Amino acid sequence: MIHVCLACSVPVYAAGLRRLFHSTQDIRLLGEVQTVEDALEAVRSNRPDVLLLCGDIVGFETVPARLDTMPHRPAIVLVSGTRMYPSGRNPKNGYTALVQFDDMDDEFIRAVRSAAAGVAYRSRLVRDAISDSSQKTCPSNSSTRLTTTEQRVVQLLADNRSSKDIAQELHISYRTVQKHRENIARKLELRGSNALLTYAVGIRYRETLTTQ
Repeated sequence: MIHVCLACSVPVYAAGLRRLFHSTQDIRLLGEVQTVEDALEAVRSNRPDVLLLCGDIVGFETVPARLDTMPHRPAIVLVSGTRMYPSGRNPKNGYTALVQFDDMDDEFIRAVRSAAAGVAYRSRLVRDAISDSSQKTCPSNSSTRLTTTEQRVVQLLADNRSSKDIAQELHISYRTVQKHRENIARKLELRGSNALLTYAVGIRYRETLTTQ
């Protein structure tokens, strides 16, 4: 039996996932929460095998690192929107499986089962989204326009590191990191709040494909 904790703040999505898991014999839903803090408390109390984490929750990107400090560390299945493309199983970002809200039910079941077994999984929609994004925003010579520090910032963003984390890693101020991010986006003609993250993850995804 696979024990799952569901963290989702959108009632319609939570209800659909609840019905799905209740109808699946080898998956048991231990509880549902709507905030990051409640998710962490549920992990402490219930020790689930898998945390199904929806990207609609404010601060969801902090969860992997915070779970790393806890005695019990469940696998994480991240459910993202169509414009969120975090990299797949990477020791630094902590997501074992990736699905999108629009995926078919069987993709969610496969993701949970794979995560519980410690096996990386990306749904078809996630694979297509990341591939399309990397082709559109990652020309082969784009990184040559960036300074060494800017390239390092991109690498850390691909590892799901926040601006605060990057500042500590590079021994620079938070404001300097933000300035680097602005300069990178300007040089690469990236527009939109998620464009730089999409670019960074697209590069990491292509690197992953070449090593598989």
